[in-house]
Amino acid sequence: MTAKLLMFLAAAVSGPAQVNLRYLDFGPQPEPCCVATDPSGNVYVAGSVATVASNGVTTAKIVVYKVDRTNQMVYRFMFGGSVYDSARGIAIDAKGDVFVVGSTSSPDFPLVHPLIGYPQNTVSKGFISKIDPTGTQLLFSTFVGAEADAVTLDPAGNVYVTGGADPRNFPGTTSSFGNLISAFLLKLTNTADQVLLSKIIGPGATGLAIAVGSDGAITVAGSVGVDGFPVTPGAIQPTCNCTSTPTGDPFDLSSSTSSSFVARLSADGSKLLWATYLGGSGGGWPGNSGDTVRALALTSDGGVVVAGLAQGGGIPVTPGAFQTKFRAQPAGYGSPANVFVTRLNSTGTALEFSTFLGGSILEQFSGMQLDTQENVWVTGTTFSSDFPSLPDGLATGDEFVVQLAADGSRLLNTQMLPAGGAGQALVLDSTGGEILLGREGSLLRIPAGGPSGVSILAQVNAAAYSVSGRVAPGEIISLYGTGLGPTPGVGAKFDSKGKIATTLAGVQVTFDGMPAPLLYVAANQINAIVPFEIGTKSTTSVQVLSGSAASSALDLAVVSSYPAIFSVPPGPPLLDVINAAALNQDGTVNSIKNPAKTGSIIVFWAIGAGLFNQSLPDGAIARPPLSAPLQSVSVLFVSPAQTLRVQPLYAGPAPGMVAGVLQVNVRLPQNLFAGSYGVDYYTLQLQVGDSVSAAVQIWEQP
Repeated sequence: MTAKLLMFLAAAVSGPAQVNLRYLDFGPQPEPCCVATDPSGNVYVAGSVATVASNGVTTAKIVVYKVDRTNQMVYRFMFGGSVYDSARGIAIDAKGDVFVVGSTSSPDFPLVHPLIGYPQNTVSKGFISKIDPTGTQLLFSTFVGAEADAVTLDPAGNVYVTGGADPRNFPGTTSSFGNLISAFLLKLTNTADQVLLSKIIGPGATGLAIAVGSDGAITVAGSVGVDGFPVTPGAIQPTCNCTSTPTGDPFDLSSSTSSSFVARLSADGSKLLWATYLGGSGGGWPGNSGDTVRALALTSDGGVVVAGLAQGGGIPVTPGAFQTKFRAQPAGYGSPANVFVTRLNSTGTALEFSTFLGGSILEQFSGMQLDTQENVWVTGTTFSSDFPSLPDGLATGDEFVVQLAADGSRLLNTQMLPAGGAGQALVLDSTGGEILLGREGSLLRIPAGGPSGVSILAQVNAAAYSVSGRVAPGEIISLYGTGLGPTPGVGAKFDSKGKIATTLAGVQVTFDGMPAPLLYVAANQINAIVPFEIGTKSTTSVQVLSGSAASSALDLAVVSSYPAIFSVPPGPPLLDVINAAALNQDGTVNSIKNPAKTGSIIVFWAIGAGLFNQSLPDGAIARPPLSAPLQSVSVLFVSPAQTLRVQPLYAGPAPGMVAGVLQVNVRLPQNLFAGSYGVDYYTLQLQVGDSVSAAVQIWEQP
């Protein structure tokens, strides 16, 4: 059966509620921040696009995307100064205006009808900017505090911002806190023509989350590092349980173990209705950032659910909670961290539930939201192989999406998605569908009820296991999803011409209709080779055809090269070290136990080199005479003292491997670690044309 006929049949049977994935371009150093949605199902994503100049200086501007309910682009709007701007929060009003808050170190950050100004020599400034519904201009942009971390709106469209500020120059307030960074609350009219409320909430604190109730009361939460926050009688936790070592810098709490605060103010901000500390030392790691609330949501009875990251056992837990113990990792892993979720009553005087959520290594928290039943959805990243998940939960990576029951007692749904493909932010749309933002710029929409049918959830470079949204001709990629192929999986087969077959167990992957050689197909994963023929294109549309069904089309950018070195995990305790899959000159695998000798030759393998100077048939096995990449190839060796660029002894197709795999033979530089002793490692990177691979490590014995 032809691919066109399969696509026709798939279109006939596909339902309207399919998974939809697209990649937003945040540049080579993506910094997506946050996501919001409107009642029409449009999605708004804010972040920063960073660029690195030839002198190595990194700058960044703010970017905002709007896409419709089918993930089609509506607009892309960029603004900012000449140094570094970072987005922290986003909100949308009923007219489609977009409000973005964050921080900037740019002296020329754009100001439009500013209400608040700061001296140009202020290094870090918070900002709030408003973009018109067409995504073409700033309607207003003003400084606020030292950093603005969260924003929300009330039904009238008034704007509420929280963050951290120096009380001495925060507008309209007086404070006895001196120059100690303090949490603030700012309320503006929708047009920013008037400041309705300006208040310092507490000393040594930063507001990180904010919400407004139906009665107008304002709830703020965040981190706090000193005693003196104005807690109220009957508070759940009246003391900070935090420690600090003064450094003379009011913004430097690096030697502190912090706690969190949750506070509620009256609608006019004149009265503190209640306030409490939450968490603190309690067995945390000395010198860490302690326990930090990073998100909050209001419940129907006036209570509040907060979530964040705990780096010790200081968060109080309740009987019957899903996980009552903080799980600290074994020695050698560094600072421990678990997610926590806590629900407080409407007066801040009692815990309705409080639970940890984490494995035995390390977690990172990114976002939380309540659904219509007040179940709690949490997202982030885990480094724990034993992170809590359901037996039937999707398991394809380490970015977690967890649905926790409204009483905090059990898990209702778990999804583990590929690294970079989710875990950065989460919002639920009006139908209960998930909208997930990944740190590489992926925007994933999963319908209510979860992924079903043939669904692509992420496209990953198969060597570096990195989500990117871009492919090079001849690159090996992995597609992760549901319903992709058979269970158990099936490995590659040769066709009648001795090439890797393009149909495997009734599955095809097409690039603009061209079938790709398939190395492996299974229910949740496909490994495929990008056809060389796409090298003349700037974009390509990928689709999985499985039986009589098809996935939604996934559009990817085509680049001339996207190098990635095959790697192997080092195991504990070196979690932040990625070893190259390399052979030493004596044939042993390079590792800490088998380091290479200085000046010897190592061999490693990579993908993503792009086109070669001789045509390579898709799926063919490389045999002599061998070709060479069209673009120049070099190897970068980086030590703490220097960076050396070395020309490889050989860089071409790997004999006996499928066309597109690059073999690189290179001699290690002499004396790269001058003065070092014992076994050490240094960074190895591969450059093909203008593209440089992610760093891996090579072990060397001087």
